[in-house]
Amino acid sequence: MDEFSTTQNSTIIEWHTDPSLNATMEFLPSICEVESKKCVNSSDWISDKREFEFGGEKFPLHSHTKYSVTVYVKLVGKDKIYPPGVYKTFFTEEDRKLKILNVLF
Repeated sequence: MDEFSTTQNSTIIEWHTDPSLNATMEFLPSICEVESKKCVNSSDWISDKREFEFGGEKFPLHSHTKYSVTVYVKLVGKDKIYPPGVYKTFFTEEDRKLKILNVLF
């Protein structure tokens, strides 16, 4: 899994699988806010792409917040879900519109 693109309130994750595997797989991206431990899975298993965007109204992210992302995997038509092999943590960018108040020199 590679961090692909991150802004103050969204991230696009991208993952890769071994091309020598002769199986059709489905993927379930998941993201957790590290401090609160609030986790959200994408709404459906994905089989037709290898990237996913968290952000916007459906999966809102907060600026300058630490998140952990991973992707669960299963074979199409099977119930067994394989544990993630990689967990990535990252920070969303900080909101550049924030005002700094009460600064003393």
